[in-house]
Amino acid sequence: MPADYYIVLGISRGADVNKIKKAYRKFVKQYHPDISRSQKTAEKLIEVREAYETLVDEEKRRIYDAEL
Repeated sequence: MPADYYIVLGISRGADVNKIKKAYRKFVKQYHPDISRSQKTAEKLIEVREAYETLVDEEKRRIYDAEL
């Protein structure tokens, strides 16, 4: 099972779409390859992107929450 996406983005389980987007933008600015060029930050950005794509889509989020 992947990491807890809510922890990855630093948000609560009841967060709305706007809070999810805001958290995602914060991490993208921090871990973007143009800002930080290490392999670890590139992996973190992939993890953040995966968490965002899952949580922002209501159907994917419902399925993800049911699996927890």
